[in-house]
Amino acid sequence: MQSFMRESDCDAIAFTSAEWAEWAFNFQIIEKTWERPILVVVTKEGRALAFLADMSGPAATAAFDAEQLWVDELAFYADTPLAERHNPWNTGNWDEMVAKGLAKAGLGRARIAVDALSGPMKKVAERLPEATLYAAEGSFRSLRWIKHPEEVETMRAGASLSEWAMQRLGEELQPGRQTGEADHSVAAMLMAEAARRHPDAAFHVMGILSLGNPDSAYLNPVNSRVDRRVEPDTVLISQISTRLNGMTTEFTRPLLVGSPSRELVGYVECVREAQEAGIAAAVPGAPVNGIQTAAQNVIERAGHGAHCRLRAGHGIGVIMHDFPEDLPFAERPLQVGELYSIEPGIYIPRIGGFRYADTIMVREEGAERITRGTKDLDQLRISTASSRALSWADKA
Repeated sequence: MQSFMRESDCDAIAFTSAEWAEWAFNFQIIEKTWERPILVVVTKEGRALAFLADMSGPAATAAFDAEQLWVDELAFYADTPLAERHNPWNTGNWDEMVAKGLAKAGLGRARIAVDALSGPMKKVAERLPEATLYAAEGSFRSLRWIKHPEEVETMRAGASLSEWAMQRLGEELQPGRQTGEADHSVAAMLMAEAARRHPDAAFHVMGILSLGNPDSAYLNPVNSRVDRRVEPDTVLISQISTRLNGMTTEFTRPLLVGSPSRELVGYVECVREAQEAGIAAAVPGAPVNGIQTAAQNVIERAGHGAHCRLRAGHGIGVIMHDFPEDLPFAERPLQVGELYSIEPGIYIPRIGGFRYADTIMVREEGAERITRGTKDLDQLRISTASSRALSWADKA
């Protein structure tokens, strides 16, 4: 951030969105910022200020006292005007609170780069006529490309938990089992395992989703039936998304139930080869969009180009879809330390979707696989010899 300020000749940078704020000062904002605005400001001298809603007060204060936050001062405002007997600041005069806070911090005449200059921040700018506030979110994006080693290590730990959960899915997703119920059962197991391994960590199961043919072709899974079950001789696509201490990982595998047809296995092999090509293209100096080109060329050669409906990957980090946001189009060279989810797939209506997803890091010697789960189809096969895992409804 300080390097950006030097190069941009500004005195401070400011963040109004939850994801940027968390990246900047290590606190997860759960409220919607269009309803309860926030601001995190970092100066070129390295001081940081945060203006948050009262509902964040207890958690943020506790984290501040525990020295977990990268911030020097916290200020809170109330949700209602009646709270003025306890706190003079509320949603209605947020802009005045921020303007006075910035002036007090010596930024009343500063040049400040802001991720978004709209809504309440416009009013702040009006209250600071001698300051220059300008929108710079597009310029900020590169700050989140390269990860710190501590972030990478956190993602490795999260990936290990996801790999453990995928093994549990292979045990739970027996023919006849309701897939949604099995997913939630494994999510409960995963929370318990995370507590065992990392008792003091913040951990969230962002989602576990298993879809079989043909529902797996839906890029929007909310359209699939709630009572969907595991069918024999099909392919399930199981995706696990987790967040450990503010860093996300994504991990997807096809699970073969019994003996799927040669056609279905062919689709699985196609996307495996496409993903391997995309990972191999993730080397320093090569173009970012080379990942997309390499993966899509495999799918095109197999004759499935018309069903390649999704980009071959995306940046990953503080959020699941982190910067860079334009992987298929970015011609700039890849840099050491960037992290991506590599996930080319094909989605064929009335047949199904087929995809692998792994989190990888760009290194000098090539891509490091942060998620290391097997791609061996024999190990990804669910035996139909016994159907021990029945739904709770069936047991009842």
